[in-house]
Amino acid sequence: VTVLAVKTRQAHWNIEGLSFMPLHELFGEQYDQLNKELDELAERMRMLGQPVEASLQLFSKLTSLQDKSLKGTQAKALLEALYADHESLIRQLRKAISETNVPVSKGIMA
Repeated sequence: VTVLAVKTRQAHWNIEGLSFMPLHELFGEQYDQLNKELDELAERMRMLGQPVEASLQLFSKLTSLQDKSLKGTQAKALLEALYADHESLIRQLRKAISETNVPVSKGIMA
């Protein structure tokens, strides 16, 4: 989720063209929501007594997303790349949920 949030922030900062304002706002809302969900997940881990490790090196090592910069500044390329990342993350989270057999509440992955 952290890598997706960073890539979304990159799109927010670099979007150009006629769609600049609506996509700039959308990307800003998205990385805010991703960061909120990430914070909720970390807080749940702490409530369960688990430490929360956080370093760029660790995030890069553990991510299943391609940890490379988004290409270009045009809407189509940025949207396609982020869409693919969202799809990949959703598949990974659904698989993890099914493997844990833990009910999902509202909030993260609801």
